[in-house]
Amino acid sequence: MPNKKQPALLTEREAYDYALKRLSIRDYSQKDLEGKLRLRGCPSLIIAKVMGKLLDYNFINEEGFGQKVYNYWLSKKYYGRQHLRLDLMKKQVREDLIPAIVNQLSHAEEEQRAQAFAQSVLRRKDKKYAPDNIKARAAMARALSSRGFGSGIISGILAEIYNNHTEMS
Repeated sequence: MPNKKQPALLTEREAYDYALKRLSIRDYSQKDLEGKLRLRGCPSLIIAKVMGKLLDYNFINEEGFGQKVYNYWLSKKYYGRQHLRLDLMKKQVREDLIPAIVNQLSHAEEEQRAQAFAQSVLRRKDKKYAPDNIKARAAMARALSSRGFGSGIISGILAEIYNNHTEMS
């Protein structure tokens, strides 16, 4: 069944009610909510007034929204700093807030996440990712990179896996 075309939001009251309805379901960034209003055919002047009102009443709080995105992201165990940055950008968190949010993740915590991911991969696919194989090391590096871990952390994890393997042999 195709979606019905929603009527345009032509008054400030309609746009404000629509924005409140959306915000009652979940939080949005200012940019994201403006996009929702634009999709409904709301004029720019009305969007500006509605956004001003929502910001005045603190119904839109960019810092709080960015923190909620970060807290949710923390529940994803096996992702790194670059993945967090992309998640924040995808959720349209204000660009000036992103560095401060990303810096909440310490280097040590990111390393622990990378180690945990590498260990889980090794447990599941120990033959494919055997550390004595050059292709396996490259595959592990790609797996870590695809999860948003930086090159410094990846090289440290690979060295650790390789050193542990040679010590066992």
